Amino acid sequence: NTEQSVISFDNIPGSIELILSNRIQELKGTASQLTSEILSRAVGLITTSDTILFAAVGNSIPVCSNAAFKLGQIGVRANCPSTTESMVLSSISLKRNDLLILLSTSGYSKRLETIVDNAEDSGTPIIMVTANPEAVLASRCDLVINTISRDQVLSGTQFPSHVAQDFVMESIFALVLAQSKTGLIQAKVERKSLIEDKNTPSVRLY
Repeated sequence: NTEQSVISFDNIPGSIELILSNRIQELKGTASQLTSEILSRAVGLITTSDTILFAAVGNSIPVCSNAAFKLGQIGVRANCPSTTESMVLSSISLKRNDLLILLSTSGYSKRLETIVDNAEDSGTPIIMVTANPEAVLASRCDLVINTISRDQVLSGTQFPSHVAQDFVMESIFALVLAQSKTGLIQAKVERKSLIEDKNTPSVRLY
């Protein structure tokens, strides 16, 4: 049997195996880039910052939103505006003790360049998560976290997956929580605040 090399509706099980195999390779490749030094620096920048601004374009924004929300649950002040234009406006107010986290698979974006310009003007540290660490934008960041992308094998570069980006942010979040003395306490406070919304009573059927 030859290994399937294209996704085909005529062979759904084989297509799923192909997708799974490529995503596993992405995750393993990305994990190999997450050295202790890189992760320690990332966690240190996050835990010592006053406020974190997440920035991205297109469908990287939901990854930023999720990361900002989870960090907020454990008491880290993180913000992800809903549009890149709003991110540009927020970047104008960045301070030296804040932190900018960029997510960009390609590493190219005029709007992200503007955000980096503003961060540099205020002396704000910058972390970038990208599959293109050789990009000019990456060279302007204090810490670059490299992700591995196999999108071209599966669907072409026009439809990037964010599995690797999400894995990086989940890993960083878990480490921030592990070294936080108040993170779990803050999470309990957050849960208490939303308990009635989360514990919706089941509907009785008569």
